[in-house]
Amino acid sequence: MWNCDVCGDKIHLKKINGKNVPVRCPLEKFKNVKSFYSVEFRLLLNKLFFDEFPLSNSPEDLKEFSEYIPDETILMKYVKKVQDDAFSKNWEAYTKSLIISSSIETFFVHFTSVLLKIYDDNRIHYIDSPLEPKKSQFNYLWLSPTTLRECYFSGEKKDLRFKSMTDLGKPSLVIYPIGNVMSVDHKAWGDIVMDLITHRQSLGKPTWILQTKKLTECAEIKSGDNLRNYLQNSNDLPKVVLDSDEDMLISGNSDTSNSYGF
Repeated sequence: MWNCDVCGDKIHLKKINGKNVPVRCPLEKFKNVKSFYSVEFRLLLNKLFFDEFPLSNSPEDLKEFSEYIPDETILMKYVKKVQDDAFSKNWEAYTKSLIISSSIETFFVHFTSVLLKIYDDNRIHYIDSPLEPKKSQFNYLWLSPTTLRECYFSGEKKDLRFKSMTDLGKPSLVIYPIGNVMSVDHKAWGDIVMDLITHRQSLGKPTWILQTKKLTECAEIKSGDNLRNYLQNSNDLPKVVLDSDEDMLISGNSDTSNSYGF
């Protein structure tokens, strides 16, 4: 009997019309989803989880990895996959702008669940940033403060993957974690982030703001009032809580429910 080359167990079979037919390994999607991690996201994960998280594709690590990823996530309330029409092969993924209160580690497992929902059925295809996605394509950018600063001030540097704010308008989704700026010496951080959000809004593109610390500890908030007012007072911006730390909650209505889907 052959063994599955993904999990190492016996090959997976399903009886169809009286015959045993090979079927997909349940762990294969967890192997494939790692190919949808962007360059920036992969660098972050290697830094966060080095020697602590099962990121290899060995059968043992895949089994452990699968146990971390939730089958459902509240984030999918704000992600929608639609077909152009009943006869079209084109599918699109749409997301809403969000404010998410979460540690980076918790966000990672929930976002991996989102990537599985978007890409696993092959109706929508991954394309690396900073390319502009076309029909049936979706991409995202994990945006670090360093990259944002370089795009805002540096202009067209040839050695950068993202060279300008124009490039930051291309991905289907940009995720920016506030609270990672190490210094408030630059007094315009809040305004820079607001410029990113409004630039993408003008293009009809969503931005997810990931709050990883108390707002009072975020340099982007300390440097100005515009971003704070946007995060706290925008009635049209859903606020999602993935971690239960009450001190991190953003004021206003926050979505902590366990209902999923549109």
